[in-house]
Amino acid sequence: MARPRSGGIDEALLQNWARAQVACVASRLKPSWEKHAQEIMPRLEKVLNAFAAERLGSHHFASMTGYGHGDQGREVIDRIFAKVFGAERAIVRPQFVSGTHAISAALFGALRPGDRLVSITGRPYDTLEEVIGLRGTGQGSLSEFGVLYQELSLGKDSRVDFSALDEALQIPIKMAFIQRS
Repeated sequence: MARPRSGGIDEALLQNWARAQVACVASRLKPSWEKHAQEIMPRLEKVLNAFAAERLGSHHFASMTGYGHGDQGREVIDRIFAKVFGAERAIVRPQFVSGTHAISAALFGALRPGDRLVSITGRPYDTLEEVIGLRGTGQGSLSEFGVLYQELSLGKDSRVDFSALDEALQIPIKMAFIQRS
């Protein structure tokens, strides 16, 4: 249907035309919406079941002290995330502002001076280079704190090079870093 011109045309006619256009687009998109809903519903059900299993309530979102001590919701939210993602455990904190921040906290929390970190999947993505100490200085990187780092390139097939890994494991390591985005 061609769009009516507004010069002297009845507003009701223009509104009817607009409604017809919306209905036409909605009918064309309906199969896509239905497919999307079918994909989303099992995921939504999984989340809602985790909420129910942990008996999540509004009281879990009220901080007790501001320090996290006795925070009723912290452990509940952690358990819900673990259930939804099929993990043994999860840590969910709004204080982590990015994936790099969370990985950095784990690395700095686990590694000590003299420990050896080996990346078995090649070079980490660029945001971790400064954290490890591969780029930049004076930022308080792992290498500046005395953590040793080794990097193994991936094989020609983009898989872990197990012979290089066997060789690297001849010297004790504290942590193997595996990253695939």
